Order: sequence, then structure tokens, then C-alpha cells
Amino acid sequence: MQYTLYCRLTGEGQDVSVCDEHAEGMPLVDESEGVRAEPCDDDIACEFCPPPTHLRASDWRVERVPHAEAAAFIREHHYAKGCSNTGKAFGLRRLSDGALMGAALWLPPTKLAAAHACRLDGKDAERWRGVLALSRLAIHPDVPTNGASFLIGRCVRALRRERVYHLLVTYADDSQGHTGAIYRATNWTEAGHTKPEPRWLDKDGMQVARKATRTRTNAEMRVLGHEVSGHYCKRRFILRLHG
Repeated sequence: MQYTLYCRLTGEGQDVSVCDEHAEGMPLVDESEGVRAEPCDDDIACEFCPPPTHLRASDWRVERVPHAEAAAFIREHHYAKGCSNTGKAFGLRRLSDGALMGAALWLPPTKLAAAHACRLDGKDAERWRGVLALSRLAIHPDVPTNGASFLIGRCVRALRRERVYHLLVTYADDSQGHTGAIYRATNWTEAGHTKPEPRWLDKDGMQVARKATRTRTNAEMRVLGHEVSGHYCKRRFILRLHG
């Protein structure tokens, strides 16, 4: 609750965000000390409470968002600093101010990757057109710890309702120290590793993706001034939507 604190001696008021629990125990709002508090209409976070460590579903919404909005967010918050020019974009939106605080971009994988995922799921490789990949997942650092799993879970729910795809696939990048804990938490199944691929760094030592907007050749990456810093695998995860 937003309170306005009034000093009886000076008549001056000061706005402060404080929950009822803290307001009752604060000497500042003790009328015996010459100060009284009046609640305002604004419902905002208490300045004296620690920020929540877990996301409350009632405070957030996952929805389809324009690709351009998701791509801009991904460029700012994903280590690859880029994404495909197409795909299904979902956003994690904070209801209090409408801010986009997370983005997930889904698109069909290559035929080879999709067919392999089908076989890993015990399905005929000819069903490869029914596979969709989570290509990019980015979360703002201010989002509580379960924000990523919340976004993925809501995306999966929406995709399952569409009944267009029967299988999802995604990858956790070993070069970034990603273990896939988020995917395990949302009921994905780990299904092996990809072959090792080079990790590219720019002149500032930042990792850049060879597949940021399109797949560049190794020669093109070197022309851009990027250098290889080791070779790493990615952990593959699959999630069945329908039989």
C-alpha cells in the first residue's frame, strides 16, 4: 500500500511504499511521535519487504507477442544477441506495468534435427514436420527465479491446445554452463548430446552465435573478426505434446 506520512508539527507529507505489516511496526508512523499515516489508492510493493523470490502467477501473463518485440528483447538479454527472423513468439508480461520481462521464440528445426528427435521419441522419422524447437529463451534479471519455467510451461500449454505439433525439442548450451535444469523442471526428457561445435567469441570476448539470424559459415565468422574458443556440445531435451 502507498502511504502518505504527515508530520503534525510541520504539516508536510511524504509518500512511502509500505505494507500494512511494516506500517504497524514502524516508529515513523506512530502518532505518538508526531506523525500519522494515511493510505492512498496505489497498490505497489513495500519498500521495506525483500523482493519476491518466486513468481506469483496472478502477477504475470504469458501471451503471443509480435516477433519484432520478442526479437528486440532477445537481442538485449540473450547471450547469442540475435535470433531467427521468423517463428512463434511468446512473451512474459508483468501485469503491474505491462512490461515485457521474458521472451520465448519457437520455430521448426531442420529436417535432420526434427527427424532425429522423432526417432528419439520412438516415432517414425516421417513425422518430422510435427516437431517444433524452442530456439531462444530470454528472461529479464529482475524476474523471480521460477520465471523461466513459468514461461515455458505456459508456452507448452498453448502449443498443446493448438494440436499442430506432436513433439518439442530444445537444447542447453554446455559452453554457457547450462545444465537443462529448467527443462527438467517442466517435464522435458533429456535425450543425449549434439556433436561438439565451435564456440565463437567476438573481439571483446563475448560469445556470438553462428546461427543468430542465419547460419554463417566458419569463413564468414572469421571475416567478421570472430575467433574460436573451444568446442562444446549441447544437451538435447524433448517433450511430447501428443501421441
